[in-house]
Amino acid sequence: MKKHILKYFFVFLFLLSCSDQINSPFQENDQLPVMEIKMTNADFHSLSENRMHDREVPIIIYYKGEKVDGLIRASGAGSRYFPKWSYKVTLTNGLVESFDEFNLSAQTFDKTMMNTAIASAVYRKAGFPVFKSSHIFLRINNEDSGLFVMTERVEREFFENRNLKVAELFKLGFDSKFTFNVTNNPESSFEKKIPDDDNFNSLYEFINALDTCNISENINGINKFLKVSNYLRYHSVTSILGNIDAFTNNFFLVKENPESNYHIVPWDFDKCFSETDNSKLYGDNEIIRKLLQNEELFSIYKNNTALNINRIFKTNLIPNIIDSLSTTIRTGFNNDQFLGDGRYNFDVEIQKLQSYIERRTIDFETNLRSFTFEKNLENISDNITPLN
Repeated sequence: MKKHILKYFFVFLFLLSCSDQINSPFQENDQLPVMEIKMTNADFHSLSENRMHDREVPIIIYYKGEKVDGLIRASGAGSRYFPKWSYKVTLTNGLVESFDEFNLSAQTFDKTMMNTAIASAVYRKAGFPVFKSSHIFLRINNEDSGLFVMTERVEREFFENRNLKVAELFKLGFDSKFTFNVTNNPESSFEKKIPDDDNFNSLYEFINALDTCNISENINGINKFLKVSNYLRYHSVTSILGNIDAFTNNFFLVKENPESNYHIVPWDFDKCFSETDNSKLYGDNEIIRKLLQNEELFSIYKNNTALNINRIFKTNLIPNIIDSLSTTIRTGFNNDQFLGDGRYNFDVEIQKLQSYIERRTIDFETNLRSFTFEKNLENISDNITPLN
């Protein structure tokens, strides 16, 4: 305990000696707040040098006139290899936007910095609980770090704050598989977050059911483990959004109680609107391959997709978000050395996004009309990503 007190004391002395001169052309405004993070130069060097590991260092945060203490470490997977990378922050006293833990996401694969806001609104409209998020401009030790998205973490508090029950929570890591027909060690790709134990039995039972169930005759063998209607809705929305990172990665499996089946909580949206083949009406994983071998479920998926196209891409939902955020984040974007400053043109990137949505709407509607159960079965039997 004394060591921790001394550590924070020396951090405090260091910060008192820091220059107040801010090396920044960006000025805070009411729409885009600045988050100031300060740490010792030694800790900042250690954080940078060890960003492939989860090394935490102490920090002080100044945000919206408040000062709080905390710890910071690198966050994310492949994004850690990029010059602008993401962080996880854990507060040791106080709250920021009602959070005691949050991520500062660099949105590495999103050149508009709008994907999270857009996808969050879309998933909520489709009936899914979604983490809160907001844009901030980050400074570390008086130097600009750029435009970030502050995101709520999906932990126990996420469910408590929404009056939702949670008895079991798995987070999918990179290249998670839902089959034992290939080499698969779920403990290495799924992270069990609730409860904090090593019991993967229910996940193993679910995967085994996917491998063995004759779903063309009876869906109960899978519905016992997975809320099938919930998953079909998730997969449809995710496919329309082009969220390619969210079929074998980046979503949560949740049980309300130990006896219930799994349902989905979406996560991590910066890879939405990826330039994929628009003739593909759904992303590939073992779950969707199995479910769409049942003709009734195929019809439900096809109807869901038609409905979601209309309520996602053919309304003012996305244009309104783009218009609102364009005003909020433009200056922060232009002052981000990894985005603006001659690298990307904000208006050009927004136009690319709008054009993508227009093309995807047309292509989805065209291919949906010829999306037949028989053709789908042919593609599944060939073990390729299903096409129209």
